[in-house]
Amino acid sequence: MRRFPSYLVVALCGLLMFSFGVMSMFRVDAQTQNPLVPTVMAMLTQMPPEAVATQLAQQGHTVPASVQSTAQAMYQQGIAPAEIIRILLASYGVTLPTQLPTTNPSNPLPAQPTTVAPVVVQPVVQPPVNVQGTPSLPAGLVPIPTALPDQPAATQVVPSPAPVDVGTISGSIQLPVMAVSDVMLILTRPDSSTLELPVAADGFFTFANMLPGAYILEASAVNHLSSRTEFTLEAGQTLELPNAVLQAGDTNGDNVIDLMDAALIASNFDTPAVVKEADLNGDGWIDVRDLTVIGKQFGTVGPTSWG
Repeated sequence: MRRFPSYLVVALCGLLMFSFGVMSMFRVDAQTQNPLVPTVMAMLTQMPPEAVATQLAQQGHTVPASVQSTAQAMYQQGIAPAEIIRILLASYGVTLPTQLPTTNPSNPLPAQPTTVAPVVVQPVVQPPVNVQGTPSLPAGLVPIPTALPDQPAATQVVPSPAPVDVGTISGSIQLPVMAVSDVMLILTRPDSSTLELPVAADGFFTFANMLPGAYILEASAVNHLSSRTEFTLEAGQTLELPNAVLQAGDTNGDNVIDLMDAALIASNFDTPAVVKEADLNGDGWIDVRDLTVIGKQFGTVGPTSWG
C-alpha cells in the first residue's frame, strides 16, 4: 500500500475540519433551510465576518475559527457578502435563494448607527480691493449698500467766520506855499502793521476796508514838517479826518525849522534854484521870500498836530 506524504495528511485533515464547520453552520436538507443562514447573510451585508462571529456568539452560536478566517479572507478581497456564503455552501452542493432574505424577527440585528451626511461649509469669499480702494465684485453680484435707504448723507458744516464791519478813512493834505507833490502817508493799523499811500495831486486820500481799532496816521513832504494824528475807527464807520496843513521851512529834513535851514538859503541867496531844498516857495529863485517862509515857522518842531 502506497503511503501519503505527511503534509498531504495535514492538509486533508484541515479540509475535513473546514467542511465540518461550514456544514455545521449552514446545513440545509431537502425540505427545510437552516434558520441561521438568513441571519448570517443579513449580517454579512452590514458588517465584516469577525463582527458577525461576535454577534452570533452573543446569541449562543459558535463559529469555528477556520470558517471565520476563510470568510474574512474573502471579505478583504472585496467579494460581496452574499457571494461569500454562496462560495462556502457551493462546495457542499447547497444552492441559496437568488434574493437575500430579510432579518429573522426572532433574531433581530443590532441597530446600526445612522450616517449623517457631512455639512459642507462654503467659505465666504471677500471681494478683492483694487488700487483705488473700491471693492470689485464678481460678475452677477450686486453690492449691498452700507447706508440705510432714504437717509441723507452727513454734511460737514464748517462755521464761517463772524462778519466784521470794515470802515473807511479819508481826508486831504494842503501845502500853504506850493502845490501838493511828493506827499506820502504812513498809516499804522491796530495790529501794528503799516500801510504807505501817496496823496493824489488834488491832496485827497482814502483808506478803504479798514478793520475797527486804533490807528496812527502821519503825513510828510519835502521841505515840510510832518503832521501826525491818532484816532479810533469804529466797526463800519466812515471816518473823514480834518484837513491837514503841512508847514514849510525844513530845508535839511531834520523835522525842525531853525538856523540850519536859514543858513542853506543864505549860502545860495539870490541865485537860481539849483539847490531845490532852498527854494521853499517853488518859484525857481532863492531870495528873501524863501527866508520869510522860515521866519514865519522859525523854531517849530514836527510832527505837528493834524488839522
